[in-house]
Amino acid sequence: MKKRLAIIGGMGTSAGVNMLIQLVAAVERKNPMNDSDFPDFIYFNVPAGGMDEHGVTDGDVIKAQLKTALGYADDCRCHYAIVGCNTVHAFLSELQENRKVNILDMIELACACVPKRVKKVGVLSSEQTKRLRLYDNQLQASGTAVIYTNEYGQSLLDSAIKAVIGNYQQPDHCQHITEVATRLIQQGAEVILLACTELPLVTDSRTITVPVIDAGKVTIEHALSLL
Repeated sequence: MKKRLAIIGGMGTSAGVNMLIQLVAAVERKNPMNDSDFPDFIYFNVPAGGMDEHGVTDGDVIKAQLKTALGYADDCRCHYAIVGCNTVHAFLSELQENRKVNILDMIELACACVPKRVKKVGVLSSEQTKRLRLYDNQLQASGTAVIYTNEYGQSLLDSAIKAVIGNYQQPDHCQHITEVATRLIQQGAEVILLACTELPLVTDSRTITVPVIDAGKVTIEHALSLL
């Protein structure tokens, strides 16, 4: 019997659906021949309250919604769960309490993909992920410095995140992501880490001159290795 994966999206919805697309694409790269070559997974879309483009605005609301979704994952006998939002990983230990399903730590997995030789990583994230410094401890523990955007750069990221949430992204949003990444590279970033699941939808990695790590994609690929 295959192990079952739960993907919890809706933070926002386009970002969650993109993770589903990434899941299918990762399997297709292995040249599947039959339906049975694909994983057993369930997708829950949480129409998230208590959040906006800056991050969590009401922690109690979003935690309650996520706990309900994780309860469904337990009821459906899922072995693993991906919560498709970097910022809510601030609540990871609380969300994991009394759950049978194992919630994959997106931040830990993304940090593990940063090569040991890298001295500085540029992190593109929501304002709250930046403010909480969710990526700092694990990266700094391995001797890697973290570079975040300045206030102007963060305003560009927030605008792009909002555009994805509302599905009105424009080419200039992609250009803004490249602009912000380029400024971090000029400050010494050797890798750019996309630490928001909306950002891959407005990022063209071909325009960024250093490797780009997508935290959501990394988590999807790790989940597949467990199934």
